[in-house]
Amino acid sequence: MITADHENPLRPTPRWAWMGAGACVALVALDLGSGTLSGDRVASNVAGTLALAPTLTGIGGSRRHVIIIGTLATTLAVLTCLIDGVPFLTGLVRCCVVALAAAVVAVVAGTRQHQLAQLQDRRQAARTLQAAMLTELPQPDHLQLASRYLPASSGDQVGGDWYDALVDAHGSTVLVIGDVVGHDIRAAATMGQVRAVLRTCAVQGHHSPAQVLTATEEALERLGLDVLASATVVRIDQSPVEAERGLRRITWSSAGHPPPILLVPAPRTEAPLPAGAQAQVLRHGGDCDPHGSDPFRDPPKHPFKHPFSEHAPAVALTGAGGADGADVADDSGGTGGGADVLLGVGTATLRVDHSCQVPPGATLLLYTDGLIERRDADLDVGTEALCRVLEAEGDRELEDLLDEGLRQLVGAGHGDDVAVLAVRAHSEDGPRPLEAGPGHGAGPADAAGLPPAPDAATLSRS
Repeated sequence: MITADHENPLRPTPRWAWMGAGACVALVALDLGSGTLSGDRVASNVAGTLALAPTLTGIGGSRRHVIIIGTLATTLAVLTCLIDGVPFLTGLVRCCVVALAAAVVAVVAGTRQHQLAQLQDRRQAARTLQAAMLTELPQPDHLQLASRYLPASSGDQVGGDWYDALVDAHGSTVLVIGDVVGHDIRAAATMGQVRAVLRTCAVQGHHSPAQVLTATEEALERLGLDVLASATVVRIDQSPVEAERGLRRITWSSAGHPPPILLVPAPRTEAPLPAGAQAQVLRHGGDCDPHGSDPFRDPPKHPFKHPFSEHAPAVALTGAGGADGADVADDSGGTGGGADVLLGVGTATLRVDHSCQVPPGATLLLYTDGLIERRDADLDVGTEALCRVLEAEGDRELEDLLDEGLRQLVGAGHGDDVAVLAVRAHSEDGPRPLEAGPGHGAGPADAAGLPPAPDAATLSRS
């Protein structure tokens, strides 16, 4: 869903024609008034300065506007010369100056208008292409999906950010968020290629998110596509045991992308817990603990660093295993390795799955760096701000939550495009809530045959 429509400030507008007409009236009044006061109309004649009127109109008006005001200014120049009794040759020169200025400005305005039309066509084609590649979201039973896309406020107003959502061959809901470097037509075209390959790998089922990313990278390399992109793939499913407990399981893997954020509703308990919803930054499966430490007051062992950062360290993650199902060892003796490496860096990367269970009412947010990136602060500050907004506005409906988050964090005049994809897990005790809209697509899958998640942390409400 594209939610921004930027008007081009260079589009010709009629107000410039009115300003030119006003300049004509003011100059004629000046000519008549100064001639009357001085008594020497020839010396006070300002017919030549009427060339300012079409020039002023040409700043933001169309060629037609300039021609109209130029004709008016030339006519008034002739009349003022006749009224003031200006000698023929002097008057002729002054009138020719006005006419010539109007002609030159009309040519310039016409050229600019043609170039602007080409730019608008280019932008419209790019945005139509991007809109066609931004998926109409499925709405599986009791899962509500919502998305937003804001193009960059400059350049071609398109970019390499994208989101995707599908129900795979086994009925699991798969979410994808990604970002190809750049925000122009070239980035949008590259994004379309990456999205198509990743979507094809994900829809087949049987594959964990880490395996989907690995298969995508191998396919891109075999196709000879020179791509550098970040992405996060999330799979949502449910085993019979989890269904009985009202829980769902999310499994995710990242390729150098900002971590997902899980907004967990306040638990129904008498225990002394923080009031309101809690936002958890999911860097690895162990982060799925709504009653644990605050990720910003007690920073995780492996703080997120943006992959394009000059000083980004190697990130060691803990997860369910590599893309081939085996644990990935790092130098510290844990698991993780190169799980956070961008797509396109190399197919030798062993990627890692992370898993946790989530309760009804939880909201998972995927986003691109345009949502949290600030020129005067690092991404951790932007991530913290996003968490605070989610916690403060978490009781809103999902669509309203995204709109309010974008309003507070992005605003107008953003330099990068922004993609946001959110899913809210509604309780399965009753029918799908009316605020979630009509459902379409398969429901949660029976995950008995899917890859295990040995580090899954349960988010149950007592």
